[in-house]
Parts: sequence; C-alpha cells; structure tokens
Amino acid sequence: MERLTALLERLENDASPEALEPAREVARAVLDVHEAGLRALLAIVERQAPEARKALEHDPGVLSLLAMHGLCEAGVAERVAAAVQTANETLAAQAHAEVDAVDGEHVRIRIDGREHAARELMQRSVERLLAEHAPDAIAEYTGVGEPWPASVVPVSRLLAAR
Repeated sequence: MERLTALLERLENDASPEALEPAREVARAVLDVHEAGLRALLAIVERQAPEARKALEHDPGVLSLLAMHGLCEAGVAERVAAAVQTANETLAAQAHAEVDAVDGEHVRIRIDGREHAARELMQRSVERLLAEHAPDAIAEYTGVGEPWPASVVPVSRLLAAR
C-alpha cells in the first residue's frame, strides 16, 4: 500500500494534465477487474468454506485489499477501532489515540501524550495501521501539534502508571 500511495502521489505531482486522466482511467479499469475477481473468489469461498471468509480478514494484506474494494464484512468504524487499539497497545506508555467521531468513511482521531514527538509517533503508527486495516478511511487528527502545558498529566499516563 505504501508503494502504491507513493506512486500515485508522484503521478499526481509530476504528470501533465493530459497524461493524468488516461492514467487514472487505466488505474480505475485495473481496479474494476480486480474487484470483479475478488467478488467471484469470495462467492466461492462463502459457498465452499464459510468459516474461511472471516479468516481472510485477519490477514492484513487480504484485509487491505478487501477494504480497498468495499468488500469487508467489518465496517469502517470497527476496523478503525481495531487499528487504534493496536497502536495503543504498542505505544501505551508514550501516547494514546482515541476515535472521536466516525461519519461514513471520515474519522476523527484524537491523540494525547505529554511529548510532541510521542504524539507524532502515535499518529504515524495509527496511519500505518489504518493503511492496513481501513485504507478506505479518511482520517483527521487532533491533538498532535498542540503543545501541552508542563502542569498537565494526561489521564492515559496516570492509568498506565498503575
């Protein structure tokens, strides 16, 4: 996903307007073919081994592919919550992320932490996990660039000290 994102950004920045539209059409056509193939594959899996359908979504690569085409059984909110929980488990002592709002594919995630660098690290971790779990989510972050007064101790840090 990271390579795909980088290539798309490069194309958007470097291609002329005349070249950009045909490139977008090619990408859409390839995605349409992949989606049709995935739908057929999932239909076979659901007929032959229904329990395997859920197992497919536990693989990050498969989950990302299914989400890209809107074929996940789990909704955006559930997948975003799983990504945020994983980030929190990994970086609990440094910062904390929380889903503030979900509106369709738009999500707002608040990041708390005493150190600015820790909040930035948490944001990068959440972004990476969202790319795997919910590439269809459009995330907005709050709290990352906001300085914390020295007298403020986040609740997440107090709870982690217990």
